[in-house]
Amino acid sequence: MEIEKLQREAGFNPPVSQMILSKKDRIRLPTGYIRTTDYFNAAYSIYPLVKDKLLKQNITYAFQYGDFLNFIANRFDIGLSVQSIFYKYQIINLYTIIEALIRGCMKNLNDYCDGDGKCPITECKYRSIKFDAKDLLKVINEFRRLEVLHWDRDDVKMIDKCRRLRNNIHIHITDESELNSDEYTMKNFNDFVVRILHNIRDNFYPNFKEHFQEMMKNCQRKKTDK
Repeated sequence: MEIEKLQREAGFNPPVSQMILSKKDRIRLPTGYIRTTDYFNAAYSIYPLVKDKLLKQNITYAFQYGDFLNFIANRFDIGLSVQSIFYKYQIINLYTIIEALIRGCMKNLNDYCDGDGKCPITECKYRSIKFDAKDLLKVINEFRRLEVLHWDRDDVKMIDKCRRLRNNIHIHITDESELNSDEYTMKNFNDFVVRILHNIRDNFYPNFKEHFQEMMKNCQRKKTDK
């Protein structure tokens, strides 16, 4: 790139040292490439299904960061070990969104049932088991029990694979060279992570919305409290 040549001619040695470019001289993303938070809220029904305001905001910001990563992936020929690591962080970012969306919905159920004190009605088909769900698989299996999430074992294995890939953000626990890994690829990104996200949008969310509405309509505790 011309700017790199100019930097070296000026005595700089990128990336170790380089001149500070003014805002007008920097590479700019195309206008509109990064979609708005309102777009993601509408496209993925983030509100009202995820009611926690801070969580909702952070999910949309992560979606926007995903657009930025998408731009880099589709406009730059990265190569070398950086390409594998780049795909790794694309997978990690989208997995954190998936995790937050599912956990946010579970929090809604728990808050509705126990937000103002533990519900005394234990025999309720709408009620979720409240637990400290540090393991996303526990949350997923609870939604499967409630018949809100219609994933079979292969689907659960797929999300578990994404979880394991996400956990490799901790470099000290990885057991293979990330340069030679066949896990961090655009194919895996599309086949696993993007597929799961679209499944949540197209199947899980409509089911969850119906479940929540039925729960509010038929809540025995609310009827008893009147």
